Amino acid sequence: MGITNLKKKKNLTHPPSLKLGFPLTDSGAAHHVCNLSTILVASIQDAKDRIGQIEYVFCSQFYPQLKSEAASKRRRTDQLQREVDENMAPHKNLMELVQSKVSALRNAEEKRNIAFSKLEDCEREKVKLLARIKELDEKLRRKTREVEEEGARKTCFCNETCVRKWKREKMLLLTRRRRTMARFLFNPKKTYCLG
Repeated sequence: MGITNLKKKKNLTHPPSLKLGFPLTDSGAAHHVCNLSTILVASIQDAKDRIGQIEYVFCSQFYPQLKSEAASKRRRTDQLQREVDENMAPHKNLMELVQSKVSALRNAEEKRNIAFSKLEDCEREKVKLLARIKELDEKLRRKTREVEEEGARKTCFCNETCVRKWKREKMLLLTRRRRTMARFLFNPKKTYCLG
């Protein structure tokens, strides 16, 4: 539709213009506007033709190529997604293993803290018990000393009593012998038992 159509349209006469917002009083101005409108219509038609050609080229050449590229990219994307999924399985297993190890480590840490807490409690109890043992040991020493002193006093008292009793018995025995001897000496006819 290019230039030949434009020439044909220039030769056509146009009916008197409708009111377009400004009056055309000069016939030269009307002819000039008519020529401009013809050029405008031709330009529009030329643009339509070019757009049509672009559409044809796009639909016949570029679109199938884009469609095949899109399908190829979709297949490649699917393949990459499968590879990612396959590679993520060991990664997921490793993450689960790491999480289980971390959980086990936390449990072990909690158990260790509990054990240390119990150990500290045992240490405090041990200190209390050692203090109690020391206190009881000191009490036992005092009681033992008291018992020994009491025993020594009793032993001493008993020894003194025994010595006094022995001395008394000895004195009595000596006194009897003297009497017996005195009787024997003064009365020789009677036989006496010394004893």
